[in-house]
Amino acid sequence: MPLSNMNDQAHQGETLGHVDIAGRLTVKVDYADGYIKDLQITSSRPQGLTGLFIGKSPQTVCQLHPLLFSLCRNAQLIAGLSAFESLQAVTVPQPALIARNVLVYLETAQELCLRLSSDWLDDLHVIDLAQLMTTIKQAYGALSWCLGLHTSSQPVVEAGFDYEPILRVLDQVLQPLSQFCTHYLLNQRTSGPIPQLVSHLNQTFAPIKLGHPAPPLKLSAESLIERLQGADSRTFCAQPDLYVEGQWQPVETSVWTRNCNLSLVKQGRALGAHPLTLRVLAVINELESIPDKIRRVIREQNHLLITQLAPGLIKVQAARGDLVHRVELSHDVATKVKQYQIIAPTEWNFHPQGSLVSMLKGVIVPKERLMLLLEKMILAIDPCVAYDIQIEE
Repeated sequence: MPLSNMNDQAHQGETLGHVDIAGRLTVKVDYADGYIKDLQITSSRPQGLTGLFIGKSPQTVCQLHPLLFSLCRNAQLIAGLSAFESLQAVTVPQPALIARNVLVYLETAQELCLRLSSDWLDDLHVIDLAQLMTTIKQAYGALSWCLGLHTSSQPVVEAGFDYEPILRVLDQVLQPLSQFCTHYLLNQRTSGPIPQLVSHLNQTFAPIKLGHPAPPLKLSAESLIERLQGADSRTFCAQPDLYVEGQWQPVETSVWTRNCNLSLVKQGRALGAHPLTLRVLAVINELESIPDKIRRVIREQNHLLITQLAPGLIKVQAARGDLVHRVELSHDVATKVKQYQIIAPTEWNFHPQGSLVSMLKGVIVPKERLMLLLEKMILAIDPCVAYDIQIEE
């Protein structure tokens, strides 16, 4: 008998007119005899969306970005700006580069705090979301000057901005996470929603042994360009894989891959935490580190999130993983977009043979825990769109 569940929280479909342009994931699970026999992941995310950019000027494309993307909007726009600027060998002013990185960090803080609060902490007000959202909205307005497309004809203009008020609010809002990290690293028992969450996850899923995730994404400009220029480039953008350890296989790029070998997760592993719990610890570790990373971006230009892999090929470390934009321009009469390709983290992370499948296929799980396990695993890998779960028994 089929069972199903739908999740639209925080990932409502973006609309342009009356057309849903965000799409959604569908996870079909074949469950029998107390174990997960198979999983199938299908996506209705539109792969031809970037076709809207073909034949348009870089300025017009950058104006379209905010209309097409809601989640990780800043990361998407900044990736596009950076791709165009790199193709035209433009030197972006250092203050603008810093501001763009700060905006992506703030967007990551916003996205991950919303996920942690709504889907893991049951809106227990551990994080002051109202204060966080207000501050980030003000920062977006104050830093919007950095989101223009720089051209070779523009002079380098220094723009000063005091980031400390924003950072003080971040420190305050994220203090419960910092306190938890301190106690957890010292193996000190404490009370409160976060320790209770960790304990509850460990107890709930302790008997359930998961498989291994996909290997972490390690991008090579040469191999990426080869795939993006190949005859199967459209398929690659929809279901990207890389040549790892002698074979083509899916990879993962996520909060998990950024934090799986850092102190908080290593401590959780040493304490015997369940793999699902470790992924939540990775989110906490990421959030707790953001204020310090922003300060280092401002002072030392370290921990930069925007990387030029090649002219026209940009990687941005967005909230849910590495976001890739590639642009080709034509210069016949005027500068127009010839080709535009995007690979979002959800395409890497929810590949039909990716981490969700490799970790859950063959797993023994009681029927009464099945839907909960599926939901939490999807949330832990964290798609940028809504999803459906369909269980066939």
